[in-house]
Amino acid sequence: MLSLKHISQKLEGTVSLPYSKSIANRLLFLRMLQNKSIIFDITNLNNDIKLAQEATTAIAQNKCVYAEDAGTVFRFSLALAASEPLFNNMIFANKRLMERPILPLIEILRSWGAEISIKPEGLLVKGIQFSTQRLFLPPFESSQFITALLLIAPKFGLSLSISPFQTSYAYINQTILLMQTQGFDILQNNTSIAIKAKIPEIKVKNDAIELDWSAASYFFSMAIISPVSKIFLNNLDFSKLQGDSIFIKNWIDMGIFSIEKSHGGIVILGSDIAQIPKVIDFSDCPDISMNFIFAMALKNLSFDALGLGTLNNKESKRLLILHKALQKMGVNITSITENSISISGCSIDAEPLIFNAYQDHRLAMTFAQYALIGHCSIEQTEAVNKSFPQFWEQLSALNYEIT
Repeated sequence: MLSLKHISQKLEGTVSLPYSKSIANRLLFLRMLQNKSIIFDITNLNNDIKLAQEATTAIAQNKCVYAEDAGTVFRFSLALAASEPLFNNMIFANKRLMERPILPLIEILRSWGAEISIKPEGLLVKGIQFSTQRLFLPPFESSQFITALLLIAPKFGLSLSISPFQTSYAYINQTILLMQTQGFDILQNNTSIAIKAKIPEIKVKNDAIELDWSAASYFFSMAIISPVSKIFLNNLDFSKLQGDSIFIKNWIDMGIFSIEKSHGGIVILGSDIAQIPKVIDFSDCPDISMNFIFAMALKNLSFDALGLGTLNNKESKRLLILHKALQKMGVNITSITENSISISGCSIDAEPLIFNAYQDHRLAMTFAQYALIGHCSIEQTEAVNKSFPQFWEQLSALNYEIT
């Protein structure tokens, strides 16, 4: 457990961000289409990227895969292993990951001929060579099912029609754009996608991996709580691939955040909370919904947050846990559904509080914002290793006192 308190009148300092695990993991699995692995020559890799590197190597060698708590690694590994005729082995996952959605992807791969058995500790997969497929896909709980299919589609050719109601479509679009930049032949027309059976030579350099805008979002939401700020996000640039970047860029254009670009990075200068809309849809960027909801609640704002339907299917039951944390703080929650939460302000006394992160990296980083108004303690803080191992060090650079 860590105890946190902000000890300065101003939120100021330089932050170094991790690499995007979304982009890195997609590149790792695409590279395996050529039966070649990648070892990223970059420092401070988070756990998810390490697990993805190990998983792709294991599939190539017909060895067991250990996904642990990584949903991306679990789903992408399942699709890749099912499309490998020589693969006949286990993909292990922890208890919580086995509770998260996976069955729709299993059913699709089984219908194509793969043999997949569900075990308490994971999936036993016997792969097969797929032939050209056409699919109409209903809305899924996770966009990663569709991305998993897209990442193996160049091996056999695939045409998809995707429901316009699919959540987190920005992540599907990220996959398509990334594949196109790597030379894959993909045609997209609204929600229809056609991928040709063609595997180009992929030459991945470290600079193909952008810095992570999900990680950057925590410093933007902190600027809502502390509107006089000067946070330099080192080497960060705006991204067309990451939906979180697009969301924050829209808020900059709306006048909510004030920034300047300087020395190859972005400086957050502050925020104007009066410009924040009363209704906010997080459908395309659910990963950053919690920290923004938490920050806006701390500023006594009234708003409706929509597009939260996937949160309870993540590393923890995120919306449920966030709801309890907001109640503990005295936030006035007027309604909550599986997809939304409505808040009508509060009067927070800033008394010392203890938060449990439930082994969820995004909850741990979200709750850390409370230290900007008062003292707090957070349990299971090691969860940040999943996506942002240096998170607590970066807070120290912003004058957080952490013990």
